[in-house]
Amino acid sequence: MADVQDAAPGLLLAEARTHGSVSLLRFYVRRARRILPAAALTLLATDVAALFVLNFVRAREAVVDSLHAAAFDANFHFAARGADYFTASDPRSALLHYWSLSVEEQFYLVWPLLLSVALFGLAARHTGLREERRLLLVAVAFTAASLGWSLHVSAAQPEAAYFSPFTRAWEFGLGVTIAVCASVLTRVPPLARLVLGWGESRRSASRPACTPRRRPSPGSSRCCRPVGPRW
Repeated sequence: MADVQDAAPGLLLAEARTHGSVSLLRFYVRRARRILPAAALTLLATDVAALFVLNFVRAREAVVDSLHAAAFDANFHFAARGADYFTASDPRSALLHYWSLSVEEQFYLVWPLLLSVALFGLAARHTGLREERRLLLVAVAFTAASLGWSLHVSAAQPEAAYFSPFTRAWEFGLGVTIAVCASVLTRVPPLARLVLGWGESRRSASRPACTPRRRPSPGSSRCCRPVGPRW
């Protein structure tokens, strides 16, 4: 799954700045071309392999899992089933990793619409500063609300929180906030960028020490490291 540095928020915002509008159809067609072929092939190959390798019950579960994965609601499916991502003793679904793709696609059902509403009327104005400020306020509020909910639910129900798009949305919201502020970030002096990059590298290397295996996720453990490689 793409993390907060996913390029899609920035690409959509760049399209709005350049053309004065966002083509949702073009955006979804591009994502479908990038995601669907490989995802569909993986699901089909997994189902065929399950029929030959697993017993009937496990094979049927694999087919059911693949149907939810194809509908991009695998995260809700595994949460409802009580799957624990951190328990190695339980038999894991071969398609468990599709939960993250489902969260990503659920977010991208919302983000383009949010961008379109926040930047409405951009083409009719000489600058989009007012609309981008509005988008920034929406993104910050969206991120803060999701982060607060994530910290709460991760402590109370960590297994369910792990798969929830509502507890994960703040990570995407942070990416949106960075994309909106990109023009400001480009003015950061090269030396400061070098120091920040070095600091992120050190923080990435120290992640195992600051993120215990059983720390509630995606709450405090993700606050420890909100950017970088995927979870």
